[in-house]
Amino acid sequence: DLIKKAKKGIYNQEVNLAMGLLKNKQLLLLDEDRFIDTRKPNALFVFPLNNPFNEFYDAQAMDLLELTKKKYDSRVVIAKNEKDFYSALSTTPNIDLLVIAGAGDGKQLFFGPIKDYKNVFSEHMTLFASKEEDCLDVSDSELGSYVSQLKQNATILVAACSAGRRDTKDNLANFVAESFKGRTIIAPT
Repeated sequence: DLIKKAKKGIYNQEVNLAMGLLKNKQLLLLDEDRFIDTRKPNALFVFPLNNPFNEFYDAQAMDLLELTKKKYDSRVVIAKNEKDFYSALSTTPNIDLLVIAGAGDGKQLFFGPIKDYKNVFSEHMTLFASKEEDCLDVSDSELGSYVSQLKQNATILVAACSAGRRDTKDNLANFVAESFKGRTIIAPT
């Protein structure tokens, strides 16, 4: 709807924001194939194709990416499902920093479409994927088979709401920590 407004020449704050987010996403798509492995440490950023809350293509996210590129050989992948995520993991060597971003509910991180959601508590919501493969979740036991792609001292940022929920041990951050033993995990609670 905002894009239609922009095409009609109706420019307001919402349209400018939407166009900026769209531009950032297009820049990231162009960046996907530009990874060159030099002597710098490697970083892999996996952003979701579906981003219903628009938090991963805003100016702060782009600033973080640009700062990281100064110290890391950075690869950016926009994933629509877990297959894209696993492909990015398997084709990026010696990962020192892994950033996995997507909408989340504590047990899942969404790359693809979110079919529905419901508020369970005032502070947490449960999200429902259109298909299981549209998200990384605590039942994806195959994640551990990619451990060799990460350096032993790697840092993993699981950038999804409630990924490190403290009210349950069965959360995405703990699952990633178990899958990639010995790595540093950072996740919001």
